[in-house]
Amino acid sequence: MSLKRTAIREQRLSRRRDEFLITDLPGDVILDQGFVRAYFIAIASDIGNSAAACCIVDVRHNNGGNLTLLPPLMAAFHQYETSNPKGQIYVLMGRNTFSAAQFFLGLMDAQTKAIFAGEPSSSRPNFVGEESQVVLPWSGAMGSISDRYHETIPGDTREWIKPEITYLPTSTDYFANRDPLLDKVLVDIARRLREKLKK
Repeated sequence: MSLKRTAIREQRLSRRRDEFLITDLPGDVILDQGFVRAYFIAIASDIGNSAAACCIVDVRHNNGGNLTLLPPLMAAFHQYETSNPKGQIYVLMGRNTFSAAQFFLGLMDAQTKAIFAGEPSSSRPNFVGEESQVVLPWSGAMGSISDRYHETIPGDTREWIKPEITYLPTSTDYFANRDPLLDKVLVDIARRLREKLKK
């Protein structure tokens, strides 16, 4: 575990040397909450202090997690927009964006100028989440029932958060290791940068 933690830290630092901040937390590694919280705070600091023209956040395959990790990230996105008013945040989302990640989408929609890209969000901005385990009495089969209502945008009755840049994934792109959604976002970034240079 400690080797993987060190590798993640080194990867973050080494990939920062190009004018891009590219970071990912491997989904197949189980990390303790203290490390994850410290990691999020470090990433939040990088985002909040960045003068980058754009920030892309990809939560397409984020099925949720710990809501208490969101405050430092949200503070960072607010700081990014305040200190870098010409900067633009893009949020990539899809059918596999659930639970705490859906809560994150609602916060980004309500509190930032983020542009959403991908598929419509997997649920409403206000939704029932969390879970309680149940055992069915006759079969003994186990399941879970969502039992907590999250209202991130009071009074919002939309079925989902609609993306401004749309893309429906295909198996052809997946097996060819192509990411047309990211390509579309990069084209949009280039267009916006050209428009800013003309002004």
